[in-house]
Amino acid sequence: IVQGIRKLDEILSLRTDDLFFASNQISFRIKKRQNKETKILITFPISLMEELQKYTCGRNGRVFVSKIGIPVTTSQVAHNFRLAEFHSAMKIKITPRVLRASALIHLKQIGLKDEEIMRISCLSSRQSVCSYCSGEEVIPLVQTPTIL
Repeated sequence: IVQGIRKLDEILSLRTDDLFFASNQISFRIKKRQNKETKILITFPISLMEELQKYTCGRNGRVFVSKIGIPVTTSQVAHNFRLAEFHSAMKIKITPRVLRASALIHLKQIGLKDEEIMRISCLSSRQSVCSYCSGEEVIPLVQTPTIL
């Protein structure tokens, strides 16, 4: 879900000290023009934060790591999605837009208001949220990994 909402490199660069479980917030480092970096704090649903807390198991460092503790790379994620696409019966090509639409629809289905979805996803208007949530083939998120 998180990968569908934010850019993949923003997600993979998350560190455990960027997660604030008590307030259900994640601090993202966003790269702006001229290599300037800014942080934004986004509140997420409790269910997602609980899942992240289970996934991190109290460890420190990068949030998304392999079984042996090596940080996950963007090429690994792309490769795994291509494999999942190949081995699944879905006729949908898994693209960043499809992931984003799937994540936004899931957030709407679990009851988040458009304003909350706009804040989480950095969309500027309700029309933007609606454009993702209508007329698009999406991946049923119960069949995909929920963290990445």
